Amino acid sequence: MIKRKKILFTGLIRNEGVFLDKLIKAANLKSENVIDDVILSTWEGEIQKYPKVRKFFDDNAFQLIESSQPNLKLQGHVFHQMKTLSYGLDICGEECYVYKMRPDLGSFDENIKCIFEGSYESQVEIAGGWPQLFNERVVIESAVAFHPFYINDIQFYGDVEDLKKLINFDLFFEVHYSKLAPEQFFYFKNFHDIGNFRKYFRVNQGIHHNDDSKNLVHGSLVFQDPFLMQLIASYWAILSKYFYFRKTPATFVRKQDTTTSRNIIEGDVPGFRKLSKKITTPIINSQHFSEYIARSSEHNVNLLFNMYNDIRNDYSAIHPYSVEEIKRFYKDYGEHFNLNSRKDIHQNGQNHFKVYGHNLRIQQLEINDYTEELEKQISFMRRKIQELSASDL
Repeated sequence: MIKRKKILFTGLIRNEGVFLDKLIKAANLKSENVIDDVILSTWEGEIQKYPKVRKFFDDNAFQLIESSQPNLKLQGHVFHQMKTLSYGLDICGEECYVYKMRPDLGSFDENIKCIFEGSYESQVEIAGGWPQLFNERVVIESAVAFHPFYINDIQFYGDVEDLKKLINFDLFFEVHYSKLAPEQFFYFKNFHDIGNFRKYFRVNQGIHHNDDSKNLVHGSLVFQDPFLMQLIASYWAILSKYFYFRKTPATFVRKQDTTTSRNIIEGDVPGFRKLSKKITTPIINSQHFSEYIARSSEHNVNLLFNMYNDIRNDYSAIHPYSVEEIKRFYKDYGEHFNLNSRKDIHQNGQNHFKVYGHNLRIQQLEINDYTEELEKQISFMRRKIQELSASDL
């Protein structure tokens, strides 16, 4: 049975011209029989704000899903993102491939047509005892190298049943773990029981946008701390087995490498790039990323690569850290970062534990014209800052 292929746009439109350009390209793919349908999952009344988009949808018989905005806000509006994705994938039906995109963000280039035509290795690699978590690889844009499951969520492609597994409405991940980014809400859930990720996310610090020295410290610890090294090796093995980087070159040349850990931290290696001029953390953007560091002359880089290779080939090579070993890691990691989320108060022979911080990111929204305009302006300013940071590269 040949699976149908669909493009699903989710979220707010924000920029009519940008979205129209994507819709024209999508319509062309449909006219060429590359895809079968185009769908927009958004909020009630959103498309009416953009009459040219509304007309284009009607003229091309594209599908529209409107739903009410949640009044529960999580970090990065991840609850909102999950809702539009969930309804959109439901409308896509069964036995299909879906390219999830944003109306306002991400690129729509010629390579997307190649992905629809199957120009990549789609089979999940379960050799070595790895579990069959997806039917096929999920195609992604990029992934942050040293922060597990911080994988680009603006656009991705895969079997509809696999993409449904990315949907995560579970507030456990916000309350129980520390500082999860919206991207990690999407991707961590399916690998929750593998290795030592749950232990790490209790003290996860994320990317430091306001103090780059901490990003450098975290990057250095990847090559020094055994727990953190194995964690990243396990994460890289997952990336190589269950995902495919969309813009992977068809061929690559492996150099006789003099790559150092500093090169990798700064994204100065083929298959990697730096997040921005002001934020020193490496981004993986090629399926060949590990091959470029396979012949490093630096001992610690070789340790990381060999650990990655061992785990990739044998699931049982992931060392289950003991409670004492985890405590040691927390202590060592805590020398560089503030991990406090609990205050212990000893009074009158009793222990009083005060937990704070995690639930402060959950907000209840009052949805009206004023708050919608305020959210719009905040989102615009955040993206403008991101654009300016990227332009520094």
